Amino acid sequence: MYERYLNGMQSHTLHAWASGSKSMTGTIAALLAHEGLFSLDEVVATYLPELQHSGFGDATIRQVMDMTTAVTYSDARTDTVTENWEYGIAMGWRSKPADYTKPETSYDFLPTMKKDGEHGVRFTYQTPNTDVLAWLIKRLSKQSLADVMQERIWSKLGVERDAFWIVGSAAVETAGSGLITTLRDMARFGQMLLQKGQFNGQQIIPEAAISDIERGGDPDAFARGPAGNPMSAGYSYHYQWWIAPNAQAYYALGYGGQHLYIHPRAQLVVAKFSSYPTPTPDGREFYSAFAAFPALVKELIG
Repeated sequence: MYERYLNGMQSHTLHAWASGSKSMTGTIAALLAHEGLFSLDEVVATYLPELQHSGFGDATIRQVMDMTTAVTYSDARTDTVTENWEYGIAMGWRSKPADYTKPETSYDFLPTMKKDGEHGVRFTYQTPNTDVLAWLIKRLSKQSLADVMQERIWSKLGVERDAFWIVGSAAVETAGSGLITTLRDMARFGQMLLQKGQFNGQQIIPEAAISDIERGGDPDAFARGPAGNPMSAGYSYHYQWWIAPNAQAYYALGYGGQHLYIHPRAQLVVAKFSSYPTPTPDGREFYSAFAAFPALVKELIG
């Protein structure tokens, strides 16, 4: 095991996962789906009738998990951090202007998203997919995302510190970006996944759910996604995880350089927190890891 902290970080320091939080939400959803709480092939509106007339209404839960929903923001203004100006306000990431009269919570915002094309064809990275999953989990489990995570995963890992979720204006977890933990506890979560869901003598997540994650998504749908992505060649996105070519490894990735990398064959887990002073809009600050991590694998397995 190798462990190192820089710039004042210590083993007990809490840090945001940023968009790596999506992979925690997706893992919880996979766990509950394999236990039969909901069907991945059922459409969203079956469980969340509030979204029946939105772009998500006739998408399957599996398409939400893999971000192959054909939805678009009703407001065209983009935002390099929050993806969309109105969405950033609804989630609490941006201050609300004095004259603002549009959606103020995720529950208000998600029904405004419109359908734009055919679901299941093209990967498009949009955080509201993760918010739909969190809403589904809350609705069907009758618990908050934080409570489900604590009960089903965190309390069983032997963690060193409590985890925290940043909440939006409706006191709802920001499921796509708001998880905060220590680095060691992130690594524990990754080690549990590497061990097919087993940890501390318990089967925390069904092995079948881990196998589903490892199987990866549709590389063709991923390749049809936005141009200019250096991960496009052979990658896929599945259950809110980024999947390496040939499904050899899977990543949780977060704005500013957050990583959780799992390579089953090499028996390797890499957890990394970063705090770049000026993160790039497209996340180029963590692309170097796409060379570094395979280099580690090469040293381990040749």
